[in-house]
Amino acid sequence: MRERTGAFSGLTLMHWPKWATWVVVVLLSMAVGAGAALLAKRPLAPSTTGQAGSPQEMAGLDAKIWEREAAIQAMQTRLDVADGEVALERSARLELERQLAAVQNDVGRVREQLAFYEQLLPAGPEGSVAVRGAEFQKLPNGLGYRVLVMRNGKAADTPFVGRLQITASGRESGRDQIKTVTLAPLRDTSGSLAAKVLDMAKPASGPTGDDTLALKFEQYQRLEGVLALPDGFSPEAAVVSVLEGKTVRASQSVELRF
Repeated sequence: MRERTGAFSGLTLMHWPKWATWVVVVLLSMAVGAGAALLAKRPLAPSTTGQAGSPQEMAGLDAKIWEREAAIQAMQTRLDVADGEVALERSARLELERQLAAVQNDVGRVREQLAFYEQLLPAGPEGSVAVRGAEFQKLPNGLGYRVLVMRNGKAADTPFVGRLQITASGRESGRDQIKTVTLAPLRDTSGSLAAKVLDMAKPASGPTGDDTLALKFEQYQRLEGVLALPDGFSPEAAVVSVLEGKTVRASQSVELRF
């Protein structure tokens, strides 16, 4: 039996006719085509929301797309608003920086000028008061004045409180004798003082009442106004004195040439 089976197998492989091979290939091709046709005709499994590509499903997709676009547009609007606020804040910050730089430059320039003038004027003991400048001008209604009083060194913890006294020496009309008078602030017809006081650099509360020659400052104070002159009196020199109580703390003489 074994010999017969082996002989048959060898006969099958060696003597298989060529036309049989072509028949097998054709049959296999027909089988594959029929299977593909059956698969193509099978309906798709129904989805939970309806058939694929239905109007309902397309409408749902359009609605979702519209919602996404609306959300994106809202986010873009908020982003534009935020960008505008950032740009505005940046512009305001740059303007403040510019103003600060300008103020710092002004402060530096004033400090340099103050240091220059302090070098020109003789310095006194620490905390002492000095008349650093006095100017006078002849006016139709009196004698205009401008005085700067300073305290040497650093500003003290307590302000200096005192008073400015201005005396003038001159001649009255028709007389050759020199006369010295103490000048007071000019008052107008309403009784108000025709003078003003400008406190500078760490001023205290400043003068009180109608006394425009009062002094109250920590480091320096400038006073300016108009002094009354006696009728017919022509001043030729003036002495500016700083009084603390009845004690003269500083004085400066000024020759008047009008």
